[in-house]
Amino acid sequence: MVDVDTISKMVEGLANWVPMIESELDIMNSGKMGRPFEYCNSMIIWMMVISGYLDTTVRKISGLSNAIFSIIGIKGPSYNRFFERAMAIVGAVDDWLPGQ
Repeated sequence: MVDVDTISKMVEGLANWVPMIESELDIMNSGKMGRPFEYCNSMIIWMMVISGYLDTTVRKISGLSNAIFSIIGIKGPSYNRFFERAMAIVGAVDDWLPGQ
């Protein structure tokens, strides 16, 4: 069970990420035709960091993150979309690391 103090710290931590998330989404959607992107890499990475910190499941971190995002006025991804994007980021990092 996550206590109120931990959630409060997570919300404060996310507040530092919000400008980066909004800026990244603006850049991703600049000149894009069609449906805009909703979830940027910095949002997914924030969720991955919190997931590692809390050592919890994808479904739980998605639900908790979405509750926290809603406090700040941001729509968060479903657990399935979070998992897909997190695995894509991990794969990209693995490909980038030397000697892999």
